[in-house]
Amino acid sequence: MKPRKFFELILFILGSGLAGYTGFVLGIAWAQPFWETPLITVLFYASGVSTALMAIGLCIAILRLVQVTEESKKLFVEMMHRLDVADGYMLAIEFGTAMLYLYIMLNSPSEVARASAQILAFGELAPLFWGGFVFLGLIVPMALVALLAWKGRTAAFIRLYAPLMIVASLCVLIGGAFMRYCFLLAGQLPVIR
Repeated sequence: MKPRKFFELILFILGSGLAGYTGFVLGIAWAQPFWETPLITVLFYASGVSTALMAIGLCIAILRLVQVTEESKKLFVEMMHRLDVADGYMLAIEFGTAMLYLYIMLNSPSEVARASAQILAFGELAPLFWGGFVFLGLIVPMALVALLAWKGRTAAFIRLYAPLMIVASLCVLIGGAFMRYCFLLAGQLPVIR
């Protein structure tokens, strides 16, 4: 195995562990019924991978804006396109997992888990959850990523690629922070009260 491939493998393992660690720890927190499901690990892992992809995409998009040669500009657009396609899948997985998670918790036999889900879906965390996480962090970026994947490399659209990638990246990063805040707080509020 070449040294580069070896380091890629090691970094992939470390990155995967980092992305899923919070969800794994919450998933084994048996004292909190809202977190007592393997879906929390999937949700946090998908969100971790998605935010990591978009953090890289943000850096690449900013660097694309300062490229001088056409060859380097094309290379950066190709890198952004690959990230868009990958993150499109991760955003869809994250959205599906979040909605399934919410549905399961709203119908949970545990009164505390139901109360947490109601706070998240209809209560005091609802504006942050629906507006910050679902709309800003998932729907807007999914629409932008789909647009970029579909039209992004066309001649008429190429100049907008980096600015739209920056917007999509910032939306995902902000939405990821909202998701973590909402799910962590929703699991604690019914227990604290």
